[in-house]
Amino acid sequence: MWAKRFLPLVTAALCGALLMPRGAAGSPPAPDAHTRPLQDGCQRSPGALLTKQSPEWAYVYNTPPSQPPPPPQWVSGVVRSGNPAFQAVHTAGGDLPQGHNAYDFNVNILPDPQYTFLLGSANYAGNGEETGRLHTEWEDLTVKKFAWPEPGNRIMEKGSWVWDCGHWGTPTNVFSPDYWLPKEGQPCPGQVLPDPSQCVITGERTEFHPYRALWTRRQPSPHSPYGDNEGDIFVSTDKTPAGQEADCAHKFPPPPSPDPTHPFLYGPDYQACLETEPDWQDVSGNYSFLLPLPPKLSSDARPVFRAVDRGSVNAPAPQLKQEGSAVRVTFSLHSAPNQRLVMADQVFAGWRQTLRHTITPPTHLRITFDKLKIHRAQAPGCNGGTPPPGCQLESTRQNQATTAPGDWNLYWDVNGIWGQWAPGNGEFLTTDGQTLTPSPQLKPVDLYVAPSSGWRLYVHGRECDLNALDPANPFADCPTNQEAADDNDVQGEIIDSYPSALASLGTHRSNAATASNDPTSTCPDANAAGCYSLTYTVAEVK
Repeated sequence: MWAKRFLPLVTAALCGALLMPRGAAGSPPAPDAHTRPLQDGCQRSPGALLTKQSPEWAYVYNTPPSQPPPPPQWVSGVVRSGNPAFQAVHTAGGDLPQGHNAYDFNVNILPDPQYTFLLGSANYAGNGEETGRLHTEWEDLTVKKFAWPEPGNRIMEKGSWVWDCGHWGTPTNVFSPDYWLPKEGQPCPGQVLPDPSQCVITGERTEFHPYRALWTRRQPSPHSPYGDNEGDIFVSTDKTPAGQEADCAHKFPPPPSPDPTHPFLYGPDYQACLETEPDWQDVSGNYSFLLPLPPKLSSDARPVFRAVDRGSVNAPAPQLKQEGSAVRVTFSLHSAPNQRLVMADQVFAGWRQTLRHTITPPTHLRITFDKLKIHRAQAPGCNGGTPPPGCQLESTRQNQATTAPGDWNLYWDVNGIWGQWAPGNGEFLTTDGQTLTPSPQLKPVDLYVAPSSGWRLYVHGRECDLNALDPANPFADCPTNQEAADDNDVQGEIIDSYPSALASLGTHRSNAATASNDPTSTCPDANAAGCYSLTYTVAEVK
């Protein structure tokens, strides 16, 4: 149970107010992705990325090393994928261990008009989740799950505006071998097999990685029995390896090259910097957000609002003050160098009636995860030695030198309430035909569904196969895996949408999607029930 840091309930007569994000006056032009990334420090060398001779991230409009790096930027917008076949928010299926302590948590933002300058020319290429979006990443063990947004949420982020140097092309065919991470657009072209024409160089995309401040707005809150709105604050000095790489690339750029299209690799001073650069970013400043109140349903209703601490470290409580029909949330942070600071708070704003009224409250549901049936562990793979019988049923990837058991992470999202199947770092081991029951630490999820509203359950994960690419730096959320493959497997998603609370009651068994109906899944279609099935029960709490 998290520590609670309640502010006094505040009441006032409030008028109308909307969330108005900061403007982007004086913003730089949207960058050209063909030439600018090479000027800023990207190098388009797969081998150099794997050997840490080239950064995965470099600042957009990078400055000379004698000057401070470009400052962080703000963005506001809606969480929405570019292609609806893909999820707008999810944990990463695969990442390179050379640049991560843990896998990333990915959010795609359709920016408000004043922030579209953050999208480089390559951000509009292709037809995937990132197309026309600002892709934002921070490691999934860094961002606390209470603040993870849901598709459709309005959010604000402050983050490092960088080039994604590991990806500089766009597949033209969903069956291209470079379509999925960590090889999307890398290498490309001339190194793409079997057909180089499947990929075209568009240049690197811009993204926020890492960000340092997140404001997630939920209307209404899935946690509130009163129909309150919710705003989630998460700010952290945890820079993670992505921020360390961008800062080291700024401090120690490669020697100038006579041919900008073939830059020299970074030198030993860059690699030495990666070993000593602090895992700390400055979050000092004054913060201000606006959380609207829900509609007022009776004339005698009074507004109430409160903040709940969700694990802050060396941070103050936010200040809450009425502002029209909204709550202004403000706080000031002063982060001393190399001292960790985390600001983690939920803010709730709603109405309470002084008289009895026939107002229908949200329906209180309790979702209990009953069992997880593993049909295919997605290991062993078909590459290496004598392929084991039936390995082709484990994965659509046929070049994995992997052995059983599978190393799984599995995450779920109950209408904006995120969690994971296994406690701790989230890793658990799987074998074909296994039936798992939840750990006692996996508690039922209490969800409040507004009248005339529905809800959804989303389940997604990964089968880890990449730690052998950098054995000294295993992913913290999948540490026991010691295998190598061209990428992780993805077990397939479950998306169960219910039009109302009543329609969701009962016990449900859902099969994960296979490759033909989930573009991220590597589970072969021959598995009629997918690679796993989840059984869960939805009950109304009265």
